[in-house]
Amino acid sequence: MTVGPENIVIAQAGVVHTGPSLSGNLKAERQATIRAEVAGAVLQTYADRGQRVQAGQPLVELNPAPLEAQLAQLEAQAALAAVNLRRDTAQLAVQAVSQATVDTDAATLKSALAQVAAQKALIAQKTIAAPFAGQLGIRQVNLGQYLEAGSPVVTLQQLDPMDVDFTVPQSQ
Repeated sequence: MTVGPENIVIAQAGVVHTGPSLSGNLKAERQATIRAEVAGAVLQTYADRGQRVQAGQPLVELNPAPLEAQLAQLEAQAALAAVNLRRDTAQLAVQAVSQATVDTDAATLKSALAQVAAQKALIAQKTIAAPFAGQLGIRQVNLGQYLEAGSPVVTLQQLDPMDVDFTVPQSQ
Protein backbone atom coordinates (compact mmCIF):
# COMPACT_ATOMS: atom_id res chain seq x y z
CA MET A 1 0.00 0.00 0.00
CA THR A 2 1.09 3.53 -0.64
CA VAL A 3 -0.35 6.77 0.61
CA GLY A 4 -1.26 9.20 -2.09
CA PRO A 5 -2.04 12.91 -1.95
CA GLU A 6 -4.51 14.06 0.69
CA ASN A 7 -3.97 10.87 2.79
CA ILE A 8 -5.77 8.55 0.35
CA VAL A 9 -4.67 4.93 0.69
CA ILE A 10 -4.12 3.07 -2.57
CA ALA A 11 -4.30 -0.73 -2.37
CA GLN A 12 -1.82 -2.77 -4.37
CA ALA A 13 -1.95 -6.45 -5.29
CA GLY A 14 0.62 -8.66 -3.58
CA VAL A 15 1.24 -11.87 -1.70
CA VAL A 16 0.83 -11.92 2.04
CA HIS A 17 2.46 -14.77 3.95
CA THR A 18 0.12 -15.80 6.75
CA GLY A 19 2.08 -18.72 8.22
CA PRO A 20 0.87 -22.28 8.71
CA SER A 21 -2.77 -23.18 8.10
CA LEU A 22 -4.29 -24.08 11.47
CA SER A 23 -7.73 -24.99 12.66
CA GLY A 24 -9.13 -24.27 16.08
CA ASN A 25 -12.11 -23.11 18.06
CA LEU A 26 -13.26 -19.73 19.27
CA LYS A 27 -14.69 -19.63 22.76
CA ALA A 28 -15.97 -16.94 25.03
CA GLU A 29 -13.49 -15.69 27.61
CA ARG A 30 -16.18 -16.04 30.28
CA GLN A 31 -19.33 -18.11 30.09
CA ALA A 32 -21.82 -19.31 32.64
CA THR A 33 -25.16 -21.00 32.99
CA ILE A 34 -27.13 -18.65 35.20
CA ARG A 35 -29.15 -20.61 37.76
CA ALA A 36 -31.81 -19.74 40.32
CA GLU A 37 -30.35 -19.52 43.83
CA VAL A 38 -33.76 -19.97 45.46
CA ALA A 39 -37.01 -21.63 44.45
CA GLY A 40 -40.00 -19.69 43.17
CA ALA A 41 -42.43 -19.01 40.34
CA VAL A 42 -41.23 -16.84 37.45
CA LEU A 43 -43.01 -13.51 37.84
CA GLN A 44 -41.19 -11.49 35.15
CA THR A 45 -38.58 -11.96 32.43
CA TYR A 46 -36.47 -8.98 31.42
CA ALA A 47 -34.23 -10.31 28.67
CA ASP A 48 -34.46 -12.63 25.68
CA ARG A 49 -32.07 -14.79 23.69
CA GLY A 50 -29.28 -13.06 21.83
CA GLN A 51 -29.67 -9.87 23.84
CA ARG A 52 -26.58 -8.10 25.16
CA VAL A 53 -26.78 -7.38 28.89
CA GLN A 54 -24.70 -5.45 31.39
CA ALA A 55 -23.35 -6.77 34.69
CA GLY A 56 -26.07 -6.55 37.34
CA GLN A 57 -28.90 -6.21 34.82
CA PRO A 58 -32.00 -8.16 35.96
CA LEU A 59 -32.80 -11.18 33.78
CA VAL A 60 -35.65 -12.91 35.63
CA GLU A 61 -37.68 -12.13 38.75
CA LEU A 62 -39.19 -14.84 40.90
CA ASN A 63 -42.28 -14.16 43.03
CA PRO A 64 -41.07 -12.56 46.30
CA ALA A 65 -44.54 -12.15 47.91
CA PRO A 66 -44.31 -14.96 50.52
CA LEU A 67 -40.89 -13.75 51.66
CA GLU A 68 -42.06 -10.13 51.79
CA ALA A 69 -44.92 -11.13 54.11
CA GLN A 70 -42.42 -12.89 56.39
CA LEU A 71 -40.20 -9.79 56.24
CA ALA A 72 -43.07 -7.61 57.52
CA GLN A 73 -43.53 -10.01 60.43
CA LEU A 74 -39.80 -9.98 61.25
CA GLU A 75 -39.67 -6.18 61.07
CA ALA A 76 -42.60 -5.99 63.53
CA GLN A 77 -40.74 -8.31 65.91
CA ALA A 78 -37.61 -6.16 65.62
CA ALA A 79 -39.62 -3.00 66.35
CA LEU A 80 -41.12 -4.64 69.45
CA ALA A 81 -37.66 -5.72 70.60
CA ALA A 82 -36.43 -2.13 70.22
CA VAL A 83 -39.36 -0.81 72.28
CA ASN A 84 -38.70 -3.41 75.00
CA LEU A 85 -35.01 -2.47 75.12
CA ARG A 86 -35.79 1.26 75.44
CA ARG A 87 -38.41 0.60 78.13
CA ASP A 88 -36.19 -1.75 80.13
CA THR A 89 -33.19 0.58 79.80
CA ALA A 90 -35.29 3.35 81.37
CA GLN A 91 -36.44 0.92 84.08
CA LEU A 92 -32.81 -0.05 84.79
CA ALA A 93 -32.00 3.60 85.52
CA VAL A 94 -34.41 3.50 88.49
CA GLN A 95 -33.38 -0.07 89.35
CA ALA A 96 -36.80 -1.54 88.49
CA VAL A 97 -35.24 -4.29 86.32
CA SER A 98 -31.92 -6.08 86.35
CA GLN A 99 -28.98 -5.59 84.00
CA ALA A 100 -29.57 -9.15 82.82
CA THR A 101 -33.02 -8.16 81.53
CA VAL A 102 -31.56 -5.26 79.54
CA ASP A 103 -28.80 -7.51 78.18
CA THR A 104 -31.42 -10.06 77.09
CA ASP A 105 -33.44 -7.31 75.42
CA ALA A 106 -30.33 -6.08 73.56
CA ALA A 107 -29.55 -9.62 72.35
CA THR A 108 -33.18 -10.13 71.28
CA LEU A 109 -33.08 -6.90 69.24
CA LYS A 110 -29.76 -7.86 67.65
CA SER A 111 -31.15 -11.29 66.71
CA ALA A 112 -34.34 -9.77 65.27
CA LEU A 113 -32.35 -7.30 63.15
CA ALA A 114 -30.18 -10.16 61.86
CA GLN A 115 -33.31 -12.09 60.87
CA VAL A 116 -34.59 -9.02 59.00
CA ALA A 117 -31.28 -8.73 57.14
CA ALA A 118 -31.32 -12.44 56.26
CA GLN A 119 -34.87 -12.15 54.93
CA LYS A 120 -33.93 -9.14 52.79
CA ALA A 121 -31.03 -11.14 51.36
CA LEU A 122 -33.43 -13.97 50.43
CA ILE A 123 -35.75 -11.47 48.74
CA ALA A 124 -32.81 -10.05 46.78
CA GLN A 125 -32.08 -13.56 45.48
CA LYS A 126 -35.52 -13.59 43.86
CA THR A 127 -34.12 -11.22 41.21
CA ILE A 128 -31.70 -13.14 39.00
CA ALA A 129 -29.18 -10.75 37.46
CA ALA A 130 -26.28 -11.04 35.02
CA PRO A 131 -23.00 -11.55 36.90
CA PHE A 132 -21.00 -10.00 34.05
CA ALA A 133 -21.66 -8.22 30.76
CA GLY A 134 -22.22 -10.44 27.76
CA GLN A 135 -24.68 -11.98 25.34
CA LEU A 136 -27.51 -14.27 26.40
CA GLY A 137 -28.20 -17.71 24.99
CA ILE A 138 -31.63 -19.30 24.91
CA ARG A 139 -33.72 -18.52 27.99
CA GLN A 140 -34.84 -21.79 29.57
CA VAL A 141 -37.74 -20.43 31.67
CA ASN A 142 -41.15 -18.93 30.98
CA LEU A 143 -43.63 -16.79 32.91
CA GLY A 144 -45.43 -18.73 35.61
CA GLN A 145 -42.96 -21.63 35.57
CA TYR A 146 -41.88 -22.86 39.00
CA LEU A 147 -38.13 -23.12 39.46
CA GLU A 148 -36.31 -25.17 42.05
CA ALA A 149 -33.11 -23.79 43.52
CA GLY A 150 -30.32 -24.58 41.05
CA SER A 151 -32.58 -24.67 37.98
CA PRO A 152 -30.89 -23.28 34.84
CA VAL A 153 -32.32 -19.96 33.65
CA VAL A 154 -30.15 -18.83 30.73
CA THR A 155 -26.58 -19.03 29.46
CA LEU A 156 -24.40 -15.94 29.33
CA GLN A 157 -21.21 -15.49 27.32
CA GLN A 158 -18.75 -12.63 27.26
CA LEU A 159 -17.86 -12.40 23.56
CA ASP A 160 -15.35 -9.58 23.75
CA PRO A 161 -12.57 -10.59 23.96
CA MET A 162 -12.70 -14.14 22.62
CA ASP A 163 -10.16 -16.91 23.17
CA VAL A 164 -8.80 -19.01 20.31
CA ASP A 165 -8.02 -22.63 21.12
CA PHE A 166 -5.73 -24.27 18.56
CA THR A 167 -2.66 -26.47 18.34
CA VAL A 168 0.52 -25.85 16.38
CA PRO A 169 2.72 -28.76 15.31
CA GLN A 170 6.05 -28.70 17.13
CA SER A 171 7.93 -28.54 13.82
CA GLN A 172 6.34 -25.16 13.09
